[in-house]
Amino acid sequence: MNLPLPVDSDQGLMFPQTVGELCDLIGLNWLAAEQLAAEGLLSFEPEWDNELSTSEEAELTFVGKLVVAGCDLSMVKRLVRSLKPPFAYSHQNLYFDWLQGAWRSKPFNEPVEFVAELIEQLLASDDIETLYELKASIDSALAEAGSDEEPQ
Repeated sequence: MNLPLPVDSDQGLMFPQTVGELCDLIGLNWLAAEQLAAEGLLSFEPEWDNELSTSEEAELTFVGKLVVAGCDLSMVKRLVRSLKPPFAYSHQNLYFDWLQGAWRSKPFNEPVEFVAELIEQLLASDDIETLYELKASIDSALAEAGSDEEPQ
């Protein structure tokens, strides 16, 4: 199963937070944030008053919450070793499967969310053939259901 893509770094924040504000918000000790950077777990140098980009905020939140949950630096390194840095992922989209020792995408509650994510991943991997197969399957299911019109 493909993991969700990291947060887009080009996307701007309407109300950017500083490193200090985000550390306070997630309960991360400031020295721990500096240590994360020193160990190469952050792609940027956290400075207390610097405003964070979207990806920096996601990265500090993702890795920082592992520390806040009780993981020491060696455990954090083990947990993220299968992910591609920068670690700008969201805990809302994935979880760590302890039995398999790997990160997994969270299942979607809504079929539309699942299909939208699948389409996004197929586009990102330039898998046009599978997109056409998916379209044919959907068209066939709609024809079988006897529905040519979209619901209102």
